[in-house]
Amino acid sequence: MSMRFRGREFFVRIEGERFDTLLRGAIADLSELERSTTGRLREKVRSTREVVVPSMEAMGRASSEATLSPRAVKGLRQTFESLLRDGTRAAAPLRATIERVAVRLRVLQARVVAIVHGLAPGELQAYRETLMSGLWDEPGPVRSPSDPDFDWRELPGELHRAWLARLAREWDTLNWYYLDGMLKAPVFELSDSREKLGEWIADRRAIAVSGWHVALHSWQEVVETLKHEMAHQLVAEAWGRGDAAPHGPEFLAACEKLRCGPRGSVDPDGLARAGDSNDPVDRIVSRIRKLLALGQSPNQHEAALAMERASELLTRFNLDASALDRQRKFLRRWVGPTLTRREEHHHNLATILADHFFVRIIWDHSYLPLSDSAGVRMVAIGTRENLDVSEYVHDYLSQSIQQLWNEHRASAAYHGGRKSQFLAGLTRGFLEKLGQQRSKLVKERALVSKGDPGLEAHVAHLYPRLSRSRGGGVSRGEDYHIGVAQGREITLRMGVTERSPDRGVLLPPSRKAAGD
Repeated sequence: MSMRFRGREFFVRIEGERFDTLLRGAIADLSELERSTTGRLREKVRSTREVVVPSMEAMGRASSEATLSPRAVKGLRQTFESLLRDGTRAAAPLRATIERVAVRLRVLQARVVAIVHGLAPGELQAYRETLMSGLWDEPGPVRSPSDPDFDWRELPGELHRAWLARLAREWDTLNWYYLDGMLKAPVFELSDSREKLGEWIADRRAIAVSGWHVALHSWQEVVETLKHEMAHQLVAEAWGRGDAAPHGPEFLAACEKLRCGPRGSVDPDGLARAGDSNDPVDRIVSRIRKLLALGQSPNQHEAALAMERASELLTRFNLDASALDRQRKFLRRWVGPTLTRREEHHHNLATILADHFFVRIIWDHSYLPLSDSAGVRMVAIGTRENLDVSEYVHDYLSQSIQQLWNEHRASAAYHGGRKSQFLAGLTRGFLEKLGQQRSKLVKERALVSKGDPGLEAHVAHLYPRLSRSRGGGVSRGEDYHIGVAQGREITLRMGVTERSPDRGVLLPPSRKAAGD
């Protein structure tokens, strides 16, 4: 029998204190996970927490080392990993917390063994090595989609099943929204094709969508691919024209019914920007771009005049175009990221674009496939020139309010207030500033906009069952009013068509057409 090293009681007491600290940390991390998640993932975290935390708390109440079972702690760790950790390998924003809980549990397991069995002198170094090495090996880190070695097939099967369930729900919604339930639900599959984003497979009544497409592209592009394949299904099954040409007149009519492009693209002109062109429309946008670029002048008076002139020019251009009833092409463009939580400043940004930049804003349902999270995303509808200006304004203001919040939080005026109040105040202040500028134009130059019937008709065509909703506001604390004051000082300062570190990236090119 090996001889125990001196000070075993001291060792047990110190290890027990560390055990308690780790245990409390693991419980706190699980609570943080639940607060940080939404939808199905939150339900999974909650159910896991309900199983794991009572066992943790019971261990924390143990009165002596005899009640601590190494087998129980090992079972606790395995329960956590099987219920939550392995099923959320792709939840990148939560990965660090999930790994931290798993590491805590593995350390707890090692400490319990040490406390219960004690250590011989020669075992102390091995024990330390156990605590310091190999804790992150099971499972390995998930590759980011930007990693060249990323493979959607390595994601957990549970996530693949969630994608298929979401595709089925999207199909069901589109079938009701545009087709009054005309189609019969097909089988949904994930394909490994890098060439065909989607495919209608008539002989087994299946719609296959590329797993690469779902993992790497925006959900809006995936839905457009789904519409494209639904158009093939509509022609083949509801209209009984399975022998029709793949992209013939019947298919084009089906695409029109589903409000999708025949090549599966959302905004084919989305990357087109005004430059050197003989088109009078492009010349107008080019002039607006140059005026907005003057907004970065160090002379505040010159910047204000440039902004006022650009606003007047944009207003006159839209009024003239509407009055002349010129043939205008309306497009749809998704602006900004998918939001899992829509706050007041998001609504204010939408109001700024809709009220002052001649576009219609819709909040459309969206989805984040890699975290299996539902959300919403802003959709702007208008002419290309108005979309270009609106996209610039949204990106610039989104970056500006974040920068102003960081400056406010570091200032003496900050007393621990909420970010949501400050951002709501900032955007409200800028909205008021634009309203004052518009009132001045109306008063001094008799410019009155009465809306655009052509735009409204196009929106009604795209969204025939459109409904209105309002989001909740935030409380009006000190930070809100500070934000309003600072928002009134925001000036737009960059050219619409120029790339810069201060501007968000342009909408990516349309993906390759969906397959047949």
